[in-house]
Amino acid sequence: MFLSFVYIVIGCLIAAAVQGKLSAFGGHLLLNAIWLAIILGGLLIIIGLLIGWAAFMRHLSTLIMANVLLAVTGVTFIGLSAYVYDAYTNAGVDLVDVLKVEMRQYDSRNVTTRLAMDLYQKQLNCCGLWYSFDWLDQPFKAIPTSCPGPNPLLATGCATLIMNYVSQTVDLALHVVGGVSGSFVLGLALITAMCCALHRQSPRGARNYRMVFQRDPSIGSWRSRDTLEYGVAAVMEVP
Repeated sequence: MFLSFVYIVIGCLIAAAVQGKLSAFGGHLLLNAIWLAIILGGLLIIIGLLIGWAAFMRHLSTLIMANVLLAVTGVTFIGLSAYVYDAYTNAGVDLVDVLKVEMRQYDSRNVTTRLAMDLYQKQLNCCGLWYSFDWLDQPFKAIPTSCPGPNPLLATGCATLIMNYVSQTVDLALHVVGGVSGSFVLGLALITAMCCALHRQSPRGARNYRMVFQRDPSIGSWRSRDTLEYGVAAVMEVP
């Protein structure tokens, strides 16, 4: 249960931290992966409640079903880690391509692109693609006034800034997802041991216990003391 809340909280924090930058530059795949982690965290809470109820009620079939769901969720988290890494790579490629297009179309005739690029550079406090000198190789042939001062030539490139930021964030997410996913092994082992214990306790002892306390319809009374003692001994015997 605690690990489920960890997934949800960390996923929300990461999504809030990178959503502005990623949505501006096309990193939607990575955002989808982060929100998927949050949804799976909520699913883990439901599975945890199901496991707790099954253990309390000693319901073996429900406990086995919950264990299978937990295993499937664990495999999903492993796949999610690979998806996050792939999404980050694609987001980086999309980022460079988008910035190149924005810089090529940056002129007075394309007001929308000009305003968008100016907004990126002002908000991120960056200039150009990798360096501010990249503007000199573009049709605009000048450094825009939206580049940060007092010396825009020393400003960090927008692609460099965002790639570093997203790289650090994704590395953190991968470490968290990978580390917490390791806890699934312990959880599966504990629940499997619980299933084995319930399976060993339930068949013979529980049936004998119920048979001892069945009423005899012919005499309307409980069975003899000897039978009762035999049934109690069957319940108490160690498998």
